[in-house]
Amino acid sequence: MITRYQDRCHDIFVGEVLGVFNSEDPQHGDRVTFMVYEVFQGTPSTVIDVQLPAQRPYTPGDPDSAPITVIPGYQMLVFADRYGQAVSSNSLFLVEGGFAWRNKRPEVFLNPRTDREWVELVDPSTDYVVFSLEYLTHVLNASTQASR
Repeated sequence: MITRYQDRCHDIFVGEVLGVFNSEDPQHGDRVTFMVYEVFQGTPSTVIDVQLPAQRPYTPGDPDSAPITVIPGYQMLVFADRYGQAVSSNSLFLVEGGFAWRNKRPEVFLNPRTDREWVELVDPSTDYVVFSLEYLTHVLNASTQASR
């Protein structure tokens, strides 16, 4: 999934959501403004707007079709093309606790810290697509080095 997103993008960064602007047009998704903190690929400006594609309908069992939640204050990992559009409606991940998270189902709110009481035996992969930031940094840096 990560390399598929990376192959289609120009900018990969972690940034804080400054604002979410809802689209009235069903052909387009929301526009999100980010303050960029860390860049993995590309040269995004310090403050960047990213257009989300229109969300396709949710298909049970297909985590790529689950709608994401974007809220001001969230720190998110973003995969965007050269035109400032997210490469997928689900190519944004919440960054929290050393991991990048994305919900797999619409009824799972995208904030793992407050979604439930966590205990050692709970496996977050039942509700979330989860990558450690250490793993992501390794994969993204390795792919960038290989393309040079």
